[in-house]
Amino acid sequence: MVNINKLLKQVAVLLGSNLFAAGANFFSVILLAKYLSANEFGSYVLLLAYVVVTAAFFNPQAWQGYIKYLSFHRRDFSTLTKHVVLYDLTCCLVGGLFAYSFAPVYLNLMSLDASYLPYIQLASIFVVLNQVSTAIGLLRFFEKFKLLALQYVIGSGLFLLAVIYGCLNDGTQVTWFFIANISCLLIGVFFIQAMATFQVLKNNRIADDSELKDDLPLDKKAFWQFNLFTHLTNIVDLPVREFDTILVGSLASVEASGIYKVIKQVGTITTKFTSPITQVIYPELTKALADNAADKVVFIFKKLTKSLFIISIPTSVLLALTMPWWLPLIFNETFLDYQIEFASYLVIHAMAVCMLGIHPIFLALGHVKKLLLITALANIAFVVGCLVLAPNLELLGIIFAILLQYSITILLKWLIVKPQLFVVKAY
Repeated sequence: MVNINKLLKQVAVLLGSNLFAAGANFFSVILLAKYLSANEFGSYVLLLAYVVVTAAFFNPQAWQGYIKYLSFHRRDFSTLTKHVVLYDLTCCLVGGLFAYSFAPVYLNLMSLDASYLPYIQLASIFVVLNQVSTAIGLLRFFEKFKLLALQYVIGSGLFLLAVIYGCLNDGTQVTWFFIANISCLLIGVFFIQAMATFQVLKNNRIADDSELKDDLPLDKKAFWQFNLFTHLTNIVDLPVREFDTILVGSLASVEASGIYKVIKQVGTITTKFTSPITQVIYPELTKALADNAADKVVFIFKKLTKSLFIISIPTSVLLALTMPWWLPLIFNETFLDYQIEFASYLVIHAMAVCMLGIHPIFLALGHVKKLLLITALANIAFVVGCLVLAPNLELLGIIFAILLQYSITILLKWLIVKPQLFVVKAY
């Protein structure tokens, strides 16, 4: 049976750090929105979006396959680790070169000042160093969630201090906040890499010989394919996860990008409650599948879905109904012009959160090829929706396109997973 107490403790650790990070990031955005003009804040958001999107594009997310295959092939710990490290290093070098070279083109496309070029090229170092698939995989497999939690605390806490310092000094430029944000993110990356390295030195073996007798032989080709499809899925999912800010800037305006950043920041507060849950249950699901424990998978899914519904829906409705009071108080009167967009995004995001459990189960069942196709289809629909709706509805059109993407993703995954929930096989 599932050790609920252990899972709850692990969730609590990540939840505490996520709430701290959410609070720190939220206050950072509030201060920046008040300190910078609407156009400057939009420029800051678009500069940061370029680095984040590029880093995400070249981040293989190989920790997912790493955890999955370690659950079945513990004796191949060294082989699997070397593969993921090689994958990470290859992606980081290609990604860093691309980020540096394409920066002038991006500034021109987004009509941003050419004076930002040296700063955005300098920030390409983040793309090179932000390859943490191996580190994340190791720490999650060994259930070192406290160390993972500290990464969020360190990065967001330091950036909040940097924003406060910048706002207290008149004349602080957009570029200062931009480089400060990238630097704080890198400190978090260095921390998690150091902790993972220590974990490898400490755990040259991950189980006794008696525990390895039932290990399956490693299919290296299948492992490579799993990681490849996971990476491709991550790439095709970028439009709705990261590229949406850039779409707002290109289809609406630089100012609208800043507004959307704030809307998304408020909406993702709910995610800070839920993402620790999915991080914790994914390794648990892969281990359950390795043991052919169907009852565990069903139990986790039902419990998670019910809990998320109780939390996310009332929270989003309450925030939407009270928006006329808290929105101008926290930000300024200008944001009241976008309260329909705010409310729509909050409710749509909350509905998607309720079905969050379907995603780790779908991946743990090994549907990487189908995941790629579903993600590609949903994101194509999102981009088309933006192109069709944004010219007339502007920011609200982007949000309706997000609803379309969420609906397609969840419905198709559910249709595939539902027949397997009660007949779980090891993959």
